[in-house]
Amino acid sequence: MGARGVAHGQFGIIESPQTVPRAEMTALYSLLLFLLRTRKSGNVQVYADNKMVYTSFLAGHRVTHSPNGGLWENIWKATHECALKN
Repeated sequence: MGARGVAHGQFGIIESPQTVPRAEMTALYSLLLFLLRTRKSGNVQVYADNKMVYTSFLAGHRVTHSPNGGLWENIWKATHECALKN
């Protein structure tokens, strides 16, 4: 984190069966929704401690056919909207 950076974290419970990937995906989705609600734009660095979520996000929109497919769809939609905002 740079001198002007701000760090935030999230914790809590989630709906549906709680698994580590689903919890990490929910945190990512919550961040995206937060970014959409704020008027700030620019680059955001996101750190995740779940390799599956990290590699799946980097793989792109094709990762939707899984038990968490609906959540991935929400993430991709919010990601697209964040990109349009900037």
